[in-house]
Amino acid sequence: MQNIPTQKLNNFRDLGGLKTQDGRTIRENCFLRTGTLHNLPEVDSALLQKHGLSHIIDLRIADELRRQPDTVPAGVQYSNIPLREDVMDMVTRRRGMSYKEYLNAIPTMPELYVRMVSSDFSLDAQRKIFDIVVHEAAPGNAVLFHCSEGKDRTGIVAALILKYLGVPDDVIFEDYMLSNEPFVKRNERYYKATRLFFRDKEQADRFRYMYEANETMLRGMFDVVDALYGGVGPFLTDALGIPAPDLEAFRARVLA
Repeated sequence: MQNIPTQKLNNFRDLGGLKTQDGRTIRENCFLRTGTLHNLPEVDSALLQKHGLSHIIDLRIADELRRQPDTVPAGVQYSNIPLREDVMDMVTRRRGMSYKEYLNAIPTMPELYVRMVSSDFSLDAQRKIFDIVVHEAAPGNAVLFHCSEGKDRTGIVAALILKYLGVPDDVIFEDYMLSNEPFVKRNERYYKATRLFFRDKEQADRFRYMYEANETMLRGMFDVVDALYGGVGPFLTDALGIPAPDLEAFRARVLA
């Protein structure tokens, strides 16, 4: 398992080749995950098309789209389906509130992971995302999903797909944690900067969750899916309303 080398794309992987617990293999060129496609150079666009790219699912919020719109290769379908609310819209800065109090009121990344499989907003987004994934993904007809860095929102969608298809948990977490690889030096700079800014290790550690993949966040998401829905299968059928026969056809199509 490794990131595919590109000129500009960050955190780019094909989920094909991963083994399931019952000995099957995810077919290549079905699921692609990456960071933003902003200002995509021609060489990277050609690489995506070589992987059979047919549909881009952009998981970012409106402000991210405005600042860094995707480059969509010719002939590729594009859907913007924000997977989480804008966190800045979730907090009102009250009169007299200090900046530190304001930052503390913003939901933490572990809380956002839970919301992305439980809030009404995110469940509606998940329905739209998995409607595309389940009904369109096939070898040579790849569905690509991405957020800004391909870490959190992208990581959750990838983890849910892999879990449903029967990939072992240790492999799911290995794929998830690989998202730190392109950002090791940057993350260390960010951590040192937040330590200096807050002069408070606890606050700096809290903000570390915002720019680093951390297994505890993904485990917390899976725990909520198990507790609320009884697992990823019932989450897809009962919470998202995807018919079981469609899921079985999807499984047969993408597994070798």
